[in-house]
Amino acid sequence: WARKKLAYNMARKRLKQAEKTLWEEKPDCGGFYSFVASCLTEYVADRMNVSAAGLTVAMIGNLLGAKGVDDETMHSLEKILEESDCARYAPRALDAPGATFTPDKMARILEKTRGVIDALERKKL
Repeated sequence: WARKKLAYNMARKRLKQAEKTLWEEKPDCGGFYSFVASCLTEYVADRMNVSAAGLTVAMIGNLLGAKGVDDETMHSLEKILEESDCARYAPRALDAPGATFTPDKMARILEKTRGVIDALERKKL
């Protein structure tokens, strides 16, 4: 019960950490995306009262689908997590054409993340 109740506030704190990382003089792209991914994963885990360790995108999709979350929100969440994984685990892909991770793009990801969390919060999982 406590995890579910505090999930939103904890997610907001994690997003503030990501935002601090974003606006540093030399933004740490990997660190930023790590905060974003953990924020989403741990928020869902807390709301569903499951362990965040080992929670995959597919498992999150199944959990949210069972709760009736709309496809647009689930698609946004999955896209953010996939982009975060790419930035964290395949840093060479950051140099690929069209894969520029600028502070502006990272700020948009941050706003999308906030939007997804707010949408899930309105759903009252």
